[in-house]
Amino acid sequence: MGAEHSKNPAVVEAIGLLSEQERHDLTTAFRQLACPDGKSDPDASSNFDVISFQAFSRKVLAEDVSRRFHQAMCEKSAMVDRDLVDRDAFTIGVAHITKGSLEKKCHHYVRLAADYRKGVSPTPSAPHLHHLVCSLITAALNSKALNPRVNIWGGASADANAKLARVMLDEMLFTKQPTDAKQASVSFHDDPLPDDVVFSLEDLEKWLLSNALMPQLFDHVFRSLFFAASDLAAETVTDGAVQLALLPELIGTDGVGSLLDATSVLYLNSYLPMGCRQHWRQVFDTKQHGLSFATMLQKVEKIGGPSLVVVADADDYVFGGFANATWTVSPQYQGNNECFLFSLTRGMGVFMASGYNDHFMYLNHEMETLPNGLAMGGQPGYYGLFLDADFGTGHSHAQPMCTTYNSPQLSKEAKFTVARVEIWALGEAEDRKVAGHHSVLDKNLEVQAMLEMVGKPMSGVYEPVEEDDK
Repeated sequence: MGAEHSKNPAVVEAIGLLSEQERHDLTTAFRQLACPDGKSDPDASSNFDVISFQAFSRKVLAEDVSRRFHQAMCEKSAMVDRDLVDRDAFTIGVAHITKGSLEKKCHHYVRLAADYRKGVSPTPSAPHLHHLVCSLITAALNSKALNPRVNIWGGASADANAKLARVMLDEMLFTKQPTDAKQASVSFHDDPLPDDVVFSLEDLEKWLLSNALMPQLFDHVFRSLFFAASDLAAETVTDGAVQLALLPELIGTDGVGSLLDATSVLYLNSYLPMGCRQHWRQVFDTKQHGLSFATMLQKVEKIGGPSLVVVADADDYVFGGFANATWTVSPQYQGNNECFLFSLTRGMGVFMASGYNDHFMYLNHEMETLPNGLAMGGQPGYYGLFLDADFGTGHSHAQPMCTTYNSPQLSKEAKFTVARVEIWALGEAEDRKVAGHHSVLDKNLEVQAMLEMVGKPMSGVYEPVEEDDK
């Protein structure tokens, strides 16, 4: 892109970070910026000002974010007029913000969050960072690559985006609070943002290492601005690295009218294992299938893999859990520490396994001595999330936290009335094959449970049962 022949070591290093296609895309972008009339090609003296850059980026970046990125690139420019960006400065800035090390990206994060003076290290406040994160969420969901997937979820609202930005930022705010504040309830998210707390480069680096979504958002937004958007719509391999879409592709349905919106899907998807992020398929919805535990049981047992359970109570609280294993009727707990609970209404949060016990997921039906229903976390009668087999009620207990997930009470009331339940199969569809034979024990679930509890495999007691001709 012209800069390839530069002898500037910083430019040579920056070009080395880019693929051949990315270099080509930068050549095109610089031509649009430096020669917007399209009548000439840029030369060694070509450059662009902040007005040109804001016009170029206005559909992606907020105006103040665009201006600050232009200012950061100006610092690398060799132009006498320090308000202009030349080709070398443009190459370095884009390479570092899209393909650079964590340290280089963090330098840009702090510069994009707040205004600063040359020679003075920027120290953005909580409101500054909240605005930056919110603008990145909005930009990602409005990008050409994601917009079709946003629309199938019924769109995203400014309020929802601001709420998610606050949740993400609170992860870093907790590190600035006294220890007892870290154990406060998720209502912390509703407190006013402290404007007297500022963040250093080290704070940002720690945050980005622990927050999966922020680096993905940042990369998606700036790659969609400077590089071809076609490689962002789905899973691709770029320079040997797998890039995953921020929103899943829906199979066989759309998300319009779901309990979830695009912003909440963006949030939850970032916590899922990689193999669960690309394809979602709705297998059960009480709005379609009715309040029937038997129907839900039939649907979830055929998933053959991970799933997401989403619940709304009669008070309009939305919450649920991710199950990393197939739901199977059993007296024993299943799953592993990839499972989590979440809340989308009461403070919004994802609650990972604590390591205290292995009560990750549980499903049982038609038992006399064990709980009947679907549960995640906690203990019988005191689960983090429980849907009763009668399928009209449930509970979410936490005093103060569910032991398995360190989650708070998810519903408004500890015992709640179910308004709606959705279950989504995650990953490629692979319904379990139903065996062509049956066991004499299939009709006696109590005996099945006792055999499993004492470690007797069901395969050892199977006997063919002749089907009725009727």
